[in-house]
Amino acid sequence: MVAHAGLKEAYHGRASARVRSFALYGDTTGETDEYGLPVRYPWAQDYRGRAVVVYGHTPVPEAEWSNNTLCLDTGVVFGGKLTALRYPSREIVSVPAERVWFEPVRPLTTGSTRSDPPAQRDPGQLSIDDVRGTRHIEFGTPRGASRCARRTPPLPSRS
Repeated sequence: MVAHAGLKEAYHGRASARVRSFALYGDTTGETDEYGLPVRYPWAQDYRGRAVVVYGHTPVPEAEWSNNTLCLDTGVVFGGKLTALRYPSREIVSVPAERVWFEPVRPLTTGSTRSDPPAQRDPGQLSIDDVRGTRHIEFGTPRGASRCARRTPPLPSRS
C-alpha cells in the first residue's frame, strides 16, 4: 500500500471520504504543537497488518521500519534528504537535499546542519549514482530567454 500520509489496515481496499482524508492527511489528536501545527496520531505504532504501507506527509530524520510501515518523508524540501524504497528488497536509499527549498515551520532534525552544503563535484565527472538510478539534470537557460517562456507554451492568439 502506498498513501501520502498512511493507511491503517481497516481502510485497505476501501474507498470513501474518510479513507481518502486519512490517506492524504493522516489522523490528528486534536491538539496543536508549539509551532501551531496539528499533532499527528502515530497510527503506524498500532499497525499490525500484513500489507506493507509506505507513506510520508510528516518529515522524519531517518526512514525506519515500524510494524511493516515505512515513512519515506525525510524532508528533502526542507534541506533534509530524498529517500526511496527499493522493493521487494526493502532497501532504503537516500541522497542529501541540494538545498533548502522551503523553510519549515517546525525545525527539521536530520542529524546534519543546514549550513553544511552538500559535497560538490565536477559535473563532467561520472559518478556511480549517475548509472545506478535516475538523475534529474537541469540545463541553463539560453541567453535572452526567460525560464518561464522556455517552459510555458505560447497562448493561442485571440484574433
